[in-house]
Amino acid sequence: MSPGHGVMSMRRRHQPPAAPRKAPPARVCKTFLRQTKARPSEVDEKLRNFHVLALHHVQLAMPAGAEDTARAFYAGVLGLREVGKPAELAGRGGVWFAAGSLALHLGTEEPFIPATKAHPALAVTDLDAAHATLPAPSAISALPGLRRFYIADPFGNRIEIVAPT
Repeated sequence: MSPGHGVMSMRRRHQPPAAPRKAPPARVCKTFLRQTKARPSEVDEKLRNFHVLALHHVQLAMPAGAEDTARAFYAGVLGLREVGKPAELAGRGGVWFAAGSLALHLGTEEPFIPATKAHPALAVTDLDAAHATLPAPSAISALPGLRRFYIADPFGNRIEIVAPT
C-alpha cells in the first residue's frame, strides 16, 4: 500500500455528498436522440411535426386465464361494456372494456405483478353512490375541484374513482 493511501480513502469517505445528479433521460428519449442524431436542444424542433391528441387507452395487467374474473368485476361491478379484441390479438388472452370515451384493456402477464401505484382514474357520475357500492373503498379525499377514492380490482391493481366537486 502506498503512503497516504488510507488518508485519501478516509477523505473520500468523509467528504460531503455530491449534489444529486439529474436523472438521465428515459431510454426512449436516448434512443430517439441516437436514432435522429439530434442534440437535446433540437428535440422540441423535431417533435413539432406531430401533436398528442388524446389518451387512446389504458392497459392493466392480469393473470393468464382470469378473463371471467375480469368480466365479473369490470362489466358486472363497474358496469363497463366488453368490446371484442381484434382477431390478431384474441389469442393472447385478456379482455377489453369501454364506457363513453374510456378504453380499458386488460392483458395477461406472467409473472403477474399488480399495479399498486400506477393506476387509471375512472370518472363517475355520483362519487358517494360509487363509494357505497364498490368493494373495499378507501376513504374519500379531495383535491381542488375533485373528490376521489381508491379501490383494487380482483387482481390487486389500483383504481382511482373520481368526480368533480
